Amino acid sequence: MLVFCLVHVKRNFAKRFPTHKARYIIEQIWEAETEQKLIARMQSICTLHPELTSWINNKKKTWILAGLAKEKSKVPHEWWVYARKHTGIGESSHFQDNNFTGRKLCVLAAVLR
Repeated sequence: MLVFCLVHVKRNFAKRFPTHKARYIIEQIWEAETEQKLIARMQSICTLHPELTSWINNKKKTWILAGLAKEKSKVPHEWWVYARKHTGIGESSHFQDNNFTGRKLCVLAAVLR
C-alpha cells in the first residue's frame, strides 16, 4: 500500500532534469482525481515534452500507479484522502532521532541503546 511523496518525486525529477521547465507541472500528476485523468495528464506532459516520455512511461507501471491514483491503490478511500502527500513530518524527525540514538554507532550499540 503506497502513497508517493510529492517532494521526493519532484526532487528526483529535478536531479535528472535540473533545468527542465516541466518541473513545475509534474505536481499536476497528484492533482488528478481519477486514474483516467492521471493517465491523460501524463499523456499531455509527454505530448508537450516528448523528451520526458521515458520518465513518464516508467510511472505508468501498475505498482507506481497504485501510489499515484486512489482507484488503483489498496489504501482505503478515507485514508487516501487524509494521507499526506509528503514525508515532511518523518523527515523533520531525523535530527531528533539521531540525537537520541547517537551517530556513527555499530548496529549492536544502536540496538542496545
